[in-house]
Amino acid sequence: MPMYLFCNRLELLLKENKTKKKDLAASIGLSASAITEMVKNRSNPSLNTIRAIARYFHVNEEWLELS
Repeated sequence: MPMYLFCNRLELLLKENKTKKKDLAASIGLSASAITEMVKNRSNPSLNTIRAIARYFHVNEEWLELS
C-alpha cells in the first residue's frame, strides 16, 4: 500500500469534512495522536483502521488506500 497516498487522502477527508482528528479518533477507538501520526505518514494503519476510517467518511476503502 502506498502510504503517502493514504496519508494525503486522510488529510483531505479531514479537511473536506471539517473533522477534527480527536473526533475521528474517538469514533474509531484510537488516540488523536495516532491519527496525527498517520496523517504525517509516520505510522502504518492496520487494515481494520483503514476500514473504520472508510466507514466513518463513507468512502470506498480501496480509494482510501490505493490510487
